[in-house]
Amino acid sequence: VSIVCMVHPDADNTITHANDSVAIQRNIPVSCHKHTIAKNQSRSQILFWPKKTRGIILGSFYWGYALTQVISSVIVNKMGPQRFLALVIFISSLSTLMIPILSEFHPSGVV
Repeated sequence: VSIVCMVHPDADNTITHANDSVAIQRNIPVSCHKHTIAKNQSRSQILFWPKKTRGIILGSFYWGYALTQVISSVIVNKMGPQRFLALVIFISSLSTLMIPILSEFHPSGVV
């Protein structure tokens, strides 16, 4: 959800006209309008990711969820459910906290 507000409004598809002028349009949700003012943005909120990159990041969440189901069942049988759940919650929390930091380097860090 936060990717909508973290990406700069000018990051979407650009349309080049015959006179080489560029038009950029993006519909920003009302909840993100406070983030479009430069003085309210931190560095991690200003990302110039095109629509394709944002789609890959959002899609990777669902692919990761589906692909880890088999691996998780094998690991939980070896570790036990309590230790496995504690480990998964720790990794998930750490990953969530690292998203703003990793997003500054490259979109693959968020994936």
